[in-house]
Amino acid sequence: MQIINSAILPNRQNYDFSCKKNYINCNNLTSIPKDTISFGNALTEKHYDLKNKLLESQNQDIASKNPEEIREKYNNGNLTEKLIADTVMDIYSKYRHTGKYAVEYKSENFDKDYYEVRRYSHRLLFSPVKTINQGGWQYRLKKHLDNITERISLNVNPNADMLKNLDSFMTKGIYTDKNGNQVEMQDHTPFYYKIPSNRKEWQNRQDPITLYFEGEIDDKTLNAIRDITKSSQRGSLNSSEIAKDYNWMLVEKSPSDEEIDDLFKRIEKNGKTVNDAIINNFTRHNFTSVGLFKAVEAMLDELDCLKQNEQ
Repeated sequence: MQIINSAILPNRQNYDFSCKKNYINCNNLTSIPKDTISFGNALTEKHYDLKNKLLESQNQDIASKNPEEIREKYNNGNLTEKLIADTVMDIYSKYRHTGKYAVEYKSENFDKDYYEVRRYSHRLLFSPVKTINQGGWQYRLKKHLDNITERISLNVNPNADMLKNLDSFMTKGIYTDKNGNQVEMQDHTPFYYKIPSNRKEWQNRQDPITLYFEGEIDDKTLNAIRDITKSSQRGSLNSSEIAKDYNWMLVEKSPSDEEIDDLFKRIEKNGKTVNDAIINNFTRHNFTSVGLFKAVEAMLDELDCLKQNEQ
């Protein structure tokens, strides 16, 4: 069974991404503003008003993509595979707030809540949920889904009751809403989800839970996920006023096969060093990760800027 993976990648040394705003002057970037890297504005079709408002408002900015070392190595002709791969992971880490960029989320009852989640998530007898442990994550699913098009990331505390509610909604279409009422919704958008396999990722990762949806997320499903997870929210993934009732949720579109193909064409056009750095460190499947996809786009845009400055 193939599980859609969210950048299961090795830890790498991180480089300083201090902002050099006066250095780059590029007006033709294909994917991101010159001073920030933005994520979450992916869908173009207007199909659900609520979700589109969230997508339009979720414009996460992280520090500049212009590391001093990349500029220096490029100008001296010493750009290496390792530096490129490490820089991609640095951008990814900033986006997901992992590694040295992580904020520690530790509630008063974190230890108790974490161990309750761990006990619950390892109960397999008579469970309708299938589990697969891979790369530091536990994937929880009713069945394999082939056409993952959208996802929701959640900034939430570990909570066993929340997982029980998610599992019930995923497998039976039944969940308990914010008022304690049981709601049945058999026509929800199918999904599976992943949770961290260890306490460090629960505590330090900005988005410890990601839900993967087969098809476009309808508003009823979006509101159900909000009701299920609201009491466990711990921090914002989106500060927009539009999304204030959903600010612990980040809605994103998964990269399509065509978008991944186009990205690989851009990689090839940047020469052997860049191509080898990506091919030797990441698989094509890794690029189903929104974070990694955008990180490589940002790296390529940085190189495009440096080339433009040579002209």
